Amino acid sequence: MHLHRASMTRAVILAMGLNFLIFALELVGSYVAQSLALLADSLHNLSDFATLVLALIATRLASRAATATRTFGYLRSEVLVAFVNALTLVLVGLYLVIEGTRRAMEPQEVEGVAVIAFGAIGLLANVASTLLLRPHARADLNARSAMLHLATDAAESGAVVLGGILLVLGVPLVDPLLSIGIGLFTVKGAWDILSEAAQILVEGAPRGLSADDVAKCLKEVEGVLDVHHVHVWAISSTYHAASAHVVVPDQMVGFSHELIERMARRLREQCGIKHPTFQIEVAECGQGRIDSCPDGK
Repeated sequence: MHLHRASMTRAVILAMGLNFLIFALELVGSYVAQSLALLADSLHNLSDFATLVLALIATRLASRAATATRTFGYLRSEVLVAFVNALTLVLVGLYLVIEGTRRAMEPQEVEGVAVIAFGAIGLLANVASTLLLRPHARADLNARSAMLHLATDAAESGAVVLGGILLVLGVPLVDPLLSIGIGLFTVKGAWDILSEAAQILVEGAPRGLSADDVAKCLKEVEGVLDVHHVHVWAISSTYHAASAHVVVPDQMVGFSHELIERMARRLREQCGIKHPTFQIEVAECGQGRIDSCPDGK
């Protein structure tokens, strides 16, 4: 885990430098070429720079040890950052659609050659940044959110270059239409990250897993008679938890400990649950409530 965090930190720092460079160059280019598409790409790269700064902060926070008052440490910091990143992308995308529509109604002359030159620089730098974060994106929601920013920018830069070529060829309204397309693509791409982060923040079940799945998994363990009051939720994109009331035959405490170990191993291997909690019951209570058991048992 420590090596993964250190490697990701180096990748994020390098990507930050590239993104700030792209932002500065394309901002100048948007003024020179009077291009809304270049301005859109520039603003998106500025949001990426802010994204990567937040990602770096979240990576550092997530590596902090748990305390008596923060028993899961700062694991959820990466989810909060991913949520902010995705929300920022949605807002940026909506702005580009609105401004592109306005420019389409009031066309302005755009210098195609300058658009091609600055867009090509942005394309190369964004591809390099995306490749830097790609190895970390599968295991970390925050890294995946940051990589989505960068991959989106790479696609946008490629579209900007293509738009510059069409401008040189005399095709009208390319710049505002390109801006609208970039905006719509940005909103669509951010939605999955936004919804997944929101699901974690509201204590929802991890994607692809439900309480029924956990109950089924536990019932398959030898020695388990029944399972009820099952809850499953995500602490972060990579750290999932579950709790359940488990009905077992009356037995010695030592045997229950062995059963708990088997159930924990089963959930870890089959459901990806890293933090299981079990309440062992020796009789099936009405509706799973202890206070409804005969004789108060």
